[in-house]
Amino acid sequence: MQPLDLLLGLLIAWFGFMGMRAGLLHESATLVGFGLGLLAGGRFYEKLAPALAPWLGSRTLSSLGAFLLILLVTWVIVVFLGIMLRDFMRGIHLGWLDYLGGLVFGLVKGLFLAEILVLVLMAIPTNSLHETVMRSIIGGRLARLGPDIIALVPPVLRYWKPF
Repeated sequence: MQPLDLLLGLLIAWFGFMGMRAGLLHESATLVGFGLGLLAGGRFYEKLAPALAPWLGSRTLSSLGAFLLILLVTWVIVVFLGIMLRDFMRGIHLGWLDYLGGLVFGLVKGLFLAEILVLVLMAIPTNSLHETVMRSIIGGRLARLGPDIIALVPPVLRYWKPF
């Protein structure tokens, strides 16, 4: 076992444990709440921005403040609903299902982050680093998935260089 395997294994296990601890309903409510908050903020910030202008001054700050406020309020509401649903599930003795789903969700999230880490390591132009990743049991498998994952990214973003 390579040190990279240990690092990736711990990363995946940590996210699995944290997902189990939080539960599927909380994990998914957090993600859904953020997504809905982004959508709602993007759609309705222009309607709220004038109301914030007296406190924030500029139009740009008012728009940004309105977007962030809508995102935050939407996220909090969805997370609160997720907590209520989680408590209901535990009340009818289905909390174990929530924990099991959270474990799976957390493991998937950990695998996703491990894949990103491996892709970043493989993007660094060093042969010794590439060999280390490929010798790793987990890293090698994730590296072989890289082309399939990159194919999901829109072509315009594959070559984008922010600097």
